[in-house]
Amino acid sequence: MSSERERFRDFVRETIRDKKLSYRDVSTGSGGRISATTVSDIINRQVGDVKTETLLGLAEGLGVTPEAVFAAYRGVTLGISGQFESELKAALTGYEELSDQNKRELLPTVRMLGNEIQRRRVEQWRENKKKIADAEFAKRKHVPIVPKGGASERVTMSEEKFDALRDAVNEEEKTKPDGKRGRKSGTNKR
Repeated sequence: MSSERERFRDFVRETIRDKKLSYRDVSTGSGGRISATTVSDIINRQVGDVKTETLLGLAEGLGVTPEAVFAAYRGVTLGISGQFESELKAALTGYEELSDQNKRELLPTVRMLGNEIQRRRVEQWRENKKKIADAEFAKRKHVPIVPKGGASERVTMSEEKFDALRDAVNEEEKTKPDGKRGRKSGTNKR
């Protein structure tokens, strides 16, 4: 239990430091739900159990989601997805209170973030597609060989041999008569 509380105190302390807040800033940001003294008491081990209402005020004052504060209070560390989502939600908190001028000034930043997320999604998709293609290629490099009168066995071949065999099979399929693989019926006009 004490290690959970210590991690919670560390979370509050680090969030205050990272966001360059004072205890009074946290109190003001909470809308008066938590006092600067209570913030100090939490950090300096003067408080045992913290009420739900105090945790909610702390979340608001720190500018983080309640989920992040409750997870920290339970001694649980949010994974990177949880941290990202929590930070994103916190960043958007209060945007509706901004003036139109402030919203207009922030719009390029919001667009830049959206573009960066989209760029990374495409990059990740391409990487995953390449990994799948590489795995499919690796599977095909193990070609079953069936001798005329015997059982099949798997043989591993070099990329060069595999490419040559694949090209030969593809060429053979193109020249097969209609009906099997290769060109569809009626497309081979001579």
